[in-house]
Amino acid sequence: MAHGNRTWETFPSMKRHKLTKTERFLTLFQETAAPIFRRHFTADSCINSTRVTLDVFEAMGYDGGALEPLAVTALAVNRAFVDRVERDGRLPRDQMETQQWFEESGAHSLGVGFGKQEADHKWPGHLIVGYKRWLIDPSARQMRRPQHGMHVPDIFVGEMADDFRTCGEYRHYDMPDGTRILYKCRPRDFSYAVASGFQQHERNVRVARDIIAALKRRR
Repeated sequence: MAHGNRTWETFPSMKRHKLTKTERFLTLFQETAAPIFRRHFTADSCINSTRVTLDVFEAMGYDGGALEPLAVTALAVNRAFVDRVERDGRLPRDQMETQQWFEESGAHSLGVGFGKQEADHKWPGHLIVGYKRWLIDPSARQMRRPQHGMHVPDIFVGEMADDFRTCGEYRHYDMPDGTRILYKCRPRDFSYAVASGFQQHERNVRVARDIIAALKRRR
């Protein structure tokens, strides 16, 4: 179902079948890296957590030229918001109507990566990892809002559409609680590359080393 320039098409966060070797590693990474990221990084440290994820995957042998950082915009909306969109057949027209939806039904949405200029010396986007057909958002927890029924995992993993990198449209994923997460790729945005958080400085190296050691203990 299309709404303006946003195509709402569902791709599974993880198919329910016997997991492949890669899928087992992705699940293990989610479980192992999440508490380490929480100890060392704030929830919105998408650049640091992406840098570390790239280094961990490469060190564990999951590279093969298919590993890359991806600049995106992301949205998380709760079940009430999804229900309202499906009932009305459209998204809110503006911020005023978004607030009206919230007041009427508790419909709540949260966007990340929509900044137009740097604020407080932070990169104004959102950075995730692409690995083969998988999208990995190591800082997805910043979109968690349990008070609005949005229980986003610490690290989100979803299967990417073949054209995700180039289509210029949103692809969404549905959580068991009704939360919907949407991502749109910005394939020509490499501005994150000069951010300090994307460099292999001591802090990032230390966090990557801790995750690698924890993964090896669990294999």
